[in-house]
Amino acid sequence: MSEHQYDVLIIGSGIAGLSSAIKLAEADLKVGIVTREKRPETTNTLWAQGGIIYSKNDDKLIEDIQIASSNTANLLAAKVLNDRSADILEELLLKKAETDFDRTQEGDLCYTKEAAHSKSRIIYKG
Repeated sequence: MSEHQYDVLIIGSGIAGLSSAIKLAEADLKVGIVTREKRPETTNTLWAQGGIIYSKNDDKLIEDIQIASSNTANLLAAKVLNDRSADILEELLLKKAETDFDRTQEGDLCYTKEAAHSKSRIIYKG
């Protein structure tokens, strides 16, 4: 087995791991990614329901997260999700990865509602 030198080693090839790898590589760091699966695309992200929260300035999102989690969610994490996730999704999934989320005939993203969400804020594929 050959020896590799990395600045950062990421464990997991799901959306969080790959998003981190992109940002670190853009900062000129040598990034290694390790996954337990034989096929790196086999991740928890693969088994997700097919959508992701995409919401800007949403005054009900944190409340909905609390309801969905039976009041066990980390409020700081929910606040970060509420405040920053739309910009991150735009940068990584919509612009860089050009993720093929469902769109209307006019080209706008389609939204759906799932779980305890009080409004449609999930973009999805399929």
